[in-house]
Amino acid sequence: MNQTGRLTTLILLLAFATSCLAQSQPSRRISEAQESFQLTLLSKPEEKVNAALFFSESMFLVRLKEVLAHTTLEIRAFRHGTQSYSGGYTFSAGESVEQAIANYSRDHSLFLQKRLELEDRMATTAQNYIESAAFESHRREAEQMQADYQANGIRVIGIEVAGAAKDIAAFQQENAFVRVIELTYRGVPQPAMIPGK
Repeated sequence: MNQTGRLTTLILLLAFATSCLAQSQPSRRISEAQESFQLTLLSKPEEKVNAALFFSESMFLVRLKEVLAHTTLEIRAFRHGTQSYSGGYTFSAGESVEQAIANYSRDHSLFLQKRLELEDRMATTAQNYIESAAFESHRREAEQMQADYQANGIRVIGIEVAGAAKDIAAFQQENAFVRVIELTYRGVPQPAMIPGK
């Protein structure tokens, strides 16, 4: 196996191990997130905090836009994801929800196109059946994502917000689809919580 093949295999194994580890700990992460947020809510309800709100089911941006029209929370990012990856869109300073949705849609379309091109290039480097099957699986997922995007737009699994802890709690009370509130710290990335996991 050449250097590229070993590197590709190592990357796939690392991604698989990370995925397995992430899937084995969602309950603990959810509990810790809820406890941390409740502690902040009880001790400092007026304090402005940053939080990621993860949904019980994915939601199309069009529907989310309707929900966000009624909130005073500062929306900072949209989150999307599947079992094998997560991503999203971070608002620019002063960007409105409408502008962010248009830019997110444009960027996501370009991302899907680039991902399909990358999947095609990676498939040509497969050194064995395992690598070939992994590349084929990723390619099918990318094709499904593109078909879903073309038919329905982007499915969002969460948002990042800033606001008083009590206002974030009120948003959750008014919107039963908000499954978990996880405090975040600017500049520190965290993996998404995939609905149903």
